Amino acid sequence: MAARSSFAGGLGSILGGFLAPRLGPVLTIVGAFLLTLFPLLAVIASEPGTALYFAVIVLAGILIFVPVPALIIIAQEFVPGAPATASGMVLGLGSALAGIGYVVLGRVQEAVGLTNGILIGFSMVVPAALLALVVLLRARSETPVPAQ
Repeated sequence: MAARSSFAGGLGSILGGFLAPRLGPVLTIVGAFLLTLFPLLAVIASEPGTALYFAVIVLAGILIFVPVPALIIIAQEFVPGAPATASGMVLGLGSALAGIGYVVLGRVQEAVGLTNGILIGFSMVVPAALLALVVLLRARSETPVPAQ
């Protein structure tokens, strides 16, 4: 299962790198987060071990990684003098927050049950999408227009 998730993440990053210049970073990031909700919910409805179950897990893995290239580019634009630091912040902070989230979600699952805990965890893509939308639109409105 871990190999499938890693492979799906790699495909998602490649797809995100392809889509971001064509759709723009806001649509790529927010759209991918929101679209991820559908295969994540399909995991709950699928019978474990079936082809459908594995297909929706792979699709969710692909979609959850689509925003990464656009997030890295945006971070590098915010800190143009330190692109490696900006990239490291996106990847490192993302991994660190995910690790903390796993612990918190484990506690939630103990309290409310596995299925409800999974649904709560999966639903976190919605606030992530809304937060990304607000931050990206605010940053876009505050970006000065270069003089010509």
